[in-house]
Amino acid sequence: MPLDLTSNIRAAEQRRCAAMLANNAAALDALLDPGLHFAHATGAVDDKPALMAKMAAGRIVYTAITWSEDVVTALADD
Repeated sequence: MPLDLTSNIRAAEQRRCAAMLANNAAALDALLDPGLHFAHATGAVDDKPALMAKMAAGRIVYTAITWSEDVVTALADD
């Protein structure tokens, strides 16, 4: 897999996490796909509007984000 793809994906993930930790709705809205379905550690699943609404209301507050794996897998050649 090209190094630039891996670097770009990891950079985007860092931006996503930074936006979630800062509760930066504008940055997060720009990063997340409209078709997002977000699975929480509790097993609950939110679509993008529900996730954004919960964060805006303060029902979800991220204080830390850690990964147990850091692997980027290309799903197609392009």
